[in-house]
Amino acid sequence: MDQLCAIYAVDERVVCYELVSGEIYPSELREQSRELLWSKESRTN
Repeated sequence: MDQLCAIYAVDERVVCYELVSGEIYPSELREQSRELLWSKESRTN
């Protein structure tokens, strides 16, 4: 499995995941508008 790239909120209770390959899981949420919750690029140590 590819590494996780980002986590998105689709609505109040649903999240989806983006992998570094660009795939979105679950795939049926691919076309939904979403809000970024976390991304690998914005992570700070």
